[in-house]
Amino acid sequence: MKRLILLLMTISGIAAAQTSQPFQLPPKEILELADIQPRPSIRIDSRNKTMVMLDRMMFKTLEELAETEVKLAGIRINPVTNGQARATYNYGIRIMDIETGTFLTISGLPEKLKISEFNFSPDETRAAFTNTTSEGIELWLLDLKSGKCNRISTNRLNSSLGNSYVWSPASDALYVMLIPGDRKPLPNSLQLPEGPAVQESSGKKAPAWTYQDLLRNPADEIKFEYYTRSEVKRIDLNGTVKDFLPKAIYKSLSFSPDGNHLMVQRIVRPYSYIVPLNRFPVAYDIYRSDGSFLLNFSFRRDLMLWKPANDRSAGGPTHPQPSPGLRRLMEVIRPMKLISGIGYFRWKRLLPGSHKLLYLPVTAIRGFHGATTISLLYLITGGKTEIQ
Repeated sequence: MKRLILLLMTISGIAAAQTSQPFQLPPKEILELADIQPRPSIRIDSRNKTMVMLDRMMFKTLEELAETEVKLAGIRINPVTNGQARATYNYGIRIMDIETGTFLTISGLPEKLKISEFNFSPDETRAAFTNTTSEGIELWLLDLKSGKCNRISTNRLNSSLGNSYVWSPASDALYVMLIPGDRKPLPNSLQLPEGPAVQESSGKKAPAWTYQDLLRNPADEIKFEYYTRSEVKRIDLNGTVKDFLPKAIYKSLSFSPDGNHLMVQRIVRPYSYIVPLNRFPVAYDIYRSDGSFLLNFSFRRDLMLWKPANDRSAGGPTHPQPSPGLRRLMEVIRPMKLISGIGYFRWKRLLPGSHKLLYLPVTAIRGFHGATTISLLYLITGGKTEIQ
């Protein structure tokens, strides 16, 4: 009898120990110290007339921390929103006139705000931002004079690589990276490897960086392309959508200082299994403001090679043959070796009239393509060289 009573008491104790309990809150005094409201993020226009205050939260919610992550090529993607996992959001917005100190009444905001990618238009009369929902990422437009806010795109944005849109220089439209309209759900079937994973080395000892969340096999490459591939659309302020660039893995869009040319960075194959996304091969396309193609060149960390992209293997559009001047330039550059650690190309304004400058931290080149000059500055340690 005593043994039976002891057994029942033991079972009862185990059942009580397994009873689930909700999260407990600390005393009010401690909670007030931890759960403070941080100061808002401040954005001020270049004329020092308008101040935008974006409210923040000190900690992420449990819901945000529990979101699913897809880890590919050194980045983490939220498969539901197709944005970056554990991104930083703002949860409220206020607009103040700096001169008078009065706040503008904002109308039309979504009920639940998760703001990111807030950017003034070039003329600073409007601002655009993305709002993340449970279904995806939306693009919203805010008039800084009237306070009217509205969503200008029903299509979901692709923010897996960071910035998903750029303003047009005339402030009359936005160029937006969208999830392809014909994208189908990713198959859930397990893809078995066709063979062993083999990596070859030179046989010499060499230091190597250690990265996390790298690509490991062709199945990862398929997932990587699925989540990062987008198509670029031109969306005007009324919400009219026009096709601009076809499907590809777009890393960034950047207008020249005069607004007449657009530089597009595309990530192209082959993808690496030993380094993350920011060291993948990149192709650069230069377009005119009307969307017509100007020139294309590819870049590697150990070799810069200018070439026409006549094949579709790189995932981009088919381009015409280069002009004779550009072909001569290619012959000069093709055998050149670059110092390891080259960064990237970017526009840079030097002098009035010299606004179409592509800058590379280590090397300088100047080329001609038809009647348009695209200047590339070629810097060498101890001097400067220009190739024409």
